[in-house]
Amino acid sequence: MRESDELVSAFTELEAFVRGTSRLPGLAAAQSEAARRRRGRIAVWSAAAAVVLVLGGAATVVAGWLPRSGMTGLEPSPSPSVTTAPTPSPSVTTGPVPATVLADMTPPEQLRNATIDVPAFDLAGCPSGRLEFRDEAFVSSVGAVLMDAAAVGDVDADGTEDIVVALRCAPGGSGHVPSSVQVLAYSGPGLALLGSVPTGGLTRVASLLVRPDGDVELGMARADGVQGIVFDRYRWGGSGFERIDGVDVPGDALPVVAVSAEPTAVQLVPGGPSTTIVVTVRNEGPDSDLPLQLTVVGTEPATVEVEGLASPAVQSRHDLVIVAPEAGQAVTVTLRVALPAGATLPVGSSVLVAAYPTDVNTSSFTVALQA
Repeated sequence: MRESDELVSAFTELEAFVRGTSRLPGLAAAQSEAARRRRGRIAVWSAAAAVVLVLGGAATVVAGWLPRSGMTGLEPSPSPSVTTAPTPSPSVTTGPVPATVLADMTPPEQLRNATIDVPAFDLAGCPSGRLEFRDEAFVSSVGAVLMDAAAVGDVDADGTEDIVVALRCAPGGSGHVPSSVQVLAYSGPGLALLGSVPTGGLTRVASLLVRPDGDVELGMARADGVQGIVFDRYRWGGSGFERIDGVDVPGDALPVVAVSAEPTAVQLVPGGPSTTIVVTVRNEGPDSDLPLQLTVVGTEPATVEVEGLASPAVQSRHDLVIVAPEAGQAVTVTLRVALPAGATLPVGSSVLVAAYPTDVNTSSFTVALQA
């Protein structure tokens, strides 16, 4: 087979893989999905070295920018000055408190199959121009572009919701190939390209949020062994995004988490009422105000709804940003799982939840689904 034919075949396989990932049955598929999303959303595979990209990293936001409870938005920082480490809060050993779900970074339905303008990446061989996405992916004979994460909010203050999305690309080629990331804002229901949010040259998206005031908060994970998070806040200035605050959080300032869920198994009735699962995330230290990423991976056709989202999406997978507990405390997130009428649940189905500030500091728990 010619090299060009091999490349086309490889990307055809990649497209099928991406489209089918969230529909694989059973616990093994859920565990595989969550693990791949933690590994940084890139792994080279196939004879022509096509790239599989999956969301990973840690959801992290600047200490002191988060409310402890009762609000879903982020509070302004005290000043526009840049700090070098998060400010710790006193450790409290009281019982679990309700968690605040800040955002769902899963790309919304409006974006998953949209045709959008994508500027040129800073890496040769990456597709750009007017790209048509299918199930969060654009795949061609020269490279692939996938959606890492997305956030919704009124960025340009025109009264309509905009979408900010992190796009990852790796060109085709032999051997290990690097990837490139762009964070782009698209305006209104027409998804007109507004501008790009600077990434500081880093390529691992940790968190992406749009504040109620329209500011974009972007966390980028460092790629070293003991990961840290570079977190910046940007504001649309009419012609581009201006950096107005930021912090560099070292790896040893990130919390160590433990996740569990109750009940450990649930019985679903096709077409019946939803069943509640309460996920508990505990911080075993150090003390921190940093939020966490909570990934929820269910088995289709079961749907998972997250209590606390402003517009909860009924789907089988969520990538949440939640307020982290202080050291010695726990927070809870409530999930509602249901099985549509007439649906058949595969043997070995589950809901897997994984909480982590970085992909080297992860805790997961599995709830069995029965029908």
